[in-house]
Amino acid sequence: MFTRQKILLGLMKNVQKPMPKIQLVKLAFLFAQEKELPQLKSFYRFVPYKYGPFSFHLYHDLERMIDTGYLASTSKRAVSISGKVLIPKTDNGIGFEIDTFLKKYGEKTAKQLTEHVYASYPWFTINSSKPKQRKETRPVADIAVYTAGYE
Repeated sequence: MFTRQKILLGLMKNVQKPMPKIQLVKLAFLFAQEKELPQLKSFYRFVPYKYGPFSFHLYHDLERMIDTGYLASTSKRAVSISGKVLIPKTDNGIGFEIDTFLKKYGEKTAKQLTEHVYASYPWFTINSSKPKQRKETRPVADIAVYTAGYE
């Protein structure tokens, strides 16, 4: 199991009920933004999307962890840790960072996390599905002629 997947499981470890995927994405995004660990060089990359930052790779890993039994899909929009498989432990340094991070954000709801992310990282709101929530506008380039020439 990859370290990034162990971190996702670590972010979910204190949750007793199914966690909305959007909440897990926001937690992973904030973890990536606020923690500077060497192990995070291969962590998820996020792009502006309909509900703020989104990682296609993270969603792919979620599906993979559901298929392998680490997570259970309780609905189309929520996941929970499965009791079928032994969850691997993270390194002590990462485990400590996850614990300190969860003390700050662990009790927040998906809505509270989204509001915090939108306020703190406005660039990721440019593609928001609700125009009123956009904190920044998409940059517009000057008109130019581009070629993809052979020589």
